[in-house]
Amino acid sequence: MTPFNKPVASVKAANDVLNRDQTEEWKGWMQFMFLLYHYYHAEEVYNSIRIMITCYVWMTGFGNFSFFYLKADYSAIRVMQMLWRLNFLVIFLCLSQGTTYILYYICPLHTYFFIMVYVTMRAFKNVNYSKYGLRLKLLAVGIIIFCLWDLDTGMFRLMHWPFLSEEPKLGATGGSMWEWYFRSTLDHWSTFLGMVFAANFPITSLFYRKLEAMPPLQHFLGKAAVGSGLLVAFYWWVTGPFMEGKLEYNATNSYYGFIPMITYIYFRNLTPTLRSYSLDLLHQIGKTTLETYLMQHHIWLTSNAKSLLTIIPGWPKINMLIVTFIYFYTSRRLYKLTLFLRGMLMPDDTKKCVLSYISIASVIGAFYAIAISLDAMNMVSLGAVAGVSFICGGLLYQTIMTCTWNTYESATPDSKNVKGSDSFLDNDISSCKPRSPSIASTKMFPPVVGAAAVLVIGLTWHNMAQSGAAKIQSLPKGCNAFVNDGMWLSVDACNEGTKGNAYRDQGVSSFATCSGSGSSFVWGWKQTPAYTQCRFVKRDAKALKKTLKHRKLVFIGDSMTRNLYYANLRSLGLTDAGAYDTSKEKHADNSETIGDITLDFQWAPQASDQLTNIQKLVSEANPGDVDLIKKDLTEEAMAEMRKLYAEAGVLSSSSFVLDGPSFSSGRVVESYDGVHYPFSVYDAGSQILANALDWILHPHVEKNSFQANQPGKMAQPLLGVLMLCLVFVGLFFFDGFLGLSYLASLFVKGVKPNELFDEAFTELHEKMNLPPLTGLKTGKTSPVVSSPRNSFSSSVNGSSSRGKDDPDSFDEEISALIGTSSAHSTELTSRK
Repeated sequence: MTPFNKPVASVKAANDVLNRDQTEEWKGWMQFMFLLYHYYHAEEVYNSIRIMITCYVWMTGFGNFSFFYLKADYSAIRVMQMLWRLNFLVIFLCLSQGTTYILYYICPLHTYFFIMVYVTMRAFKNVNYSKYGLRLKLLAVGIIIFCLWDLDTGMFRLMHWPFLSEEPKLGATGGSMWEWYFRSTLDHWSTFLGMVFAANFPITSLFYRKLEAMPPLQHFLGKAAVGSGLLVAFYWWVTGPFMEGKLEYNATNSYYGFIPMITYIYFRNLTPTLRSYSLDLLHQIGKTTLETYLMQHHIWLTSNAKSLLTIIPGWPKINMLIVTFIYFYTSRRLYKLTLFLRGMLMPDDTKKCVLSYISIASVIGAFYAIAISLDAMNMVSLGAVAGVSFICGGLLYQTIMTCTWNTYESATPDSKNVKGSDSFLDNDISSCKPRSPSIASTKMFPPVVGAAAVLVIGLTWHNMAQSGAAKIQSLPKGCNAFVNDGMWLSVDACNEGTKGNAYRDQGVSSFATCSGSGSSFVWGWKQTPAYTQCRFVKRDAKALKKTLKHRKLVFIGDSMTRNLYYANLRSLGLTDAGAYDTSKEKHADNSETIGDITLDFQWAPQASDQLTNIQKLVSEANPGDVDLIKKDLTEEAMAEMRKLYAEAGVLSSSSFVLDGPSFSSGRVVESYDGVHYPFSVYDAGSQILANALDWILHPHVEKNSFQANQPGKMAQPLLGVLMLCLVFVGLFFFDGFLGLSYLASLFVKGVKPNELFDEAFTELHEKMNLPPLTGLKTGKTSPVVSSPRNSFSSSVNGSSSRGKDDPDSFDEEISALIGTSSAHSTELTSRK
């Protein structure tokens, strides 16, 4: 017998390591940062956001492993309920918004890795309560992960090809196979490391409590030793991998991303006081991370998170407050709706769950068939959609009422009003049913109200879309009448407040230039009627490269045209284009290739020279491959040229005329010769042209030119071996901090993780009535030492113990979603 004679500090759910309130807060502040990153398009903090996604995926492994270990519930009901929680809203958005599943890649990630955890714990479940059997099984899973992602063997493609393709689609421009490989590779070790931490969680909790029961000096030295080791690793990460560019960082995130994460976990849980407090605001945000992530694509932002939703133009701060309120309110309602529907459609009955899935699939299939039929008959219209919605919705409602009414009527009054009933439908009908109504009115009232609501919402939605509140797409040809209509203003176009002032005072809706250095002259487009859908914006290099992919632009003219040519090169990312260079001949042709885009300049100072070059260009090109874009100059310089162009038919052949005076008239005083202007003037002209390309360019048909990236490109065998070594240390040295906890043993005896295994798991298994753990030595538990630091039994947001009837909390298996472990609600207190 090995007595457990070392003292251990007491613990409650509110101040245990990674307690539920703390992890909800953790998810909350990460989600807050994630949303701000998208709202402000802050690509400069990409690496930090990538770490936060790593933490979310880590929580999936930690939370779900904890649930399966404590509950041993591997039923089909558990799987179906979890899949519903993770995918109900995203599937609804895909069906209603015409988007793709891969667009909301966080949901597939959590679903995929939940299944990985489930299969891991379900397979050979008899070894889950063996001291070394579970760890050997986890090591085998780690080797499989290594072979799938860290070795370019073709196993990843072989495993996923039945479900994924190489065809470009929304959210996966490189094909869903590559997109999924890329997304999963970024965090392919994260979930597994969460499982390793969960496997050692009782030891980690006991480790903290052992140190906190020590004399102050030993307590300090023990924790300081571990903290120092983590800080050294964190410092190396911050000054090394973290400082890399986006592409370089992506290649190493899955191998180094755990360093800041476990450092945060250690220091966030350093003392009982720190563990006892959390911020309720972030806690509330953390409970709805799934919904806030999904709805940011459609409410807080628009066009699949590519643009901002504007309800009150010209007042950016007020607009943000209103949109944010609507966004968070809707997210919370959808969160509760998802749980209520889960309780109604996914009860604790396998047969009913399967029947619900079949029924839902059948209804969706029927509506798809109707939609295909209407499209084939060219009958798609608002009226047809409304008619189908009313008729099919009424039939669906009547079918549900017919199937459930007798059961409802036969139920006793008391059973209809039981608090916490599993049937949301029964509760809803019970609360809405009049005291002495007729059955007919009770049955007909809900569909009539629902039909009226659908009609009002549908008409409102349709009118808003017709008025301009539609998805942002390529600019229509009608924008040709507005694209040259703008003006120069002295404002800071990078500041939302001054941009709002420009909108209210000058009617300028967006700017083509942004100096980034405070107030300066910037060119902006005047506000256009919303129904025109002419949303002009500054096109960055990424957007412009996408527009000009596999294309060639030829600029023909004199020095002014050459300056416009250089401005387009700058828009594509060549920031020094047009800079003074004595090595280049002044009056000569020039050509630049940027990726698969070619920009040529042909020197033609005279109108006759330009006409000759244009005719030659048209004669050499295939029919339809050339769009003529004419640049107007000053009225004096263009008088003779216009006459020649008109006689030659150039004007009538031009697809677009870039009106020079529209973007140069306000800067005449800065022209030293009345012809040439500062670079910023030509940059404005370049942005006008970039917007006009939306309707100028013919659709580009590429035949067999798309080559999808292949899985295996991001494989890192050596770093994968490093991860296997760290996993081995974590598993067989029983340390959630991957060996660094042993540093405490340099100053404190009896706190080595391998020495704490028997005590920690004996306590856990007896507390949770789990099967005996094979390989344990028997002994008596440690005495409990109370400390003033443990008096904080509640978090700032109230009690940490949530009742099952709490409407804001859900049962433990759902609390494992995206990281909230059911172990959090378990008080790992020592036995007296």
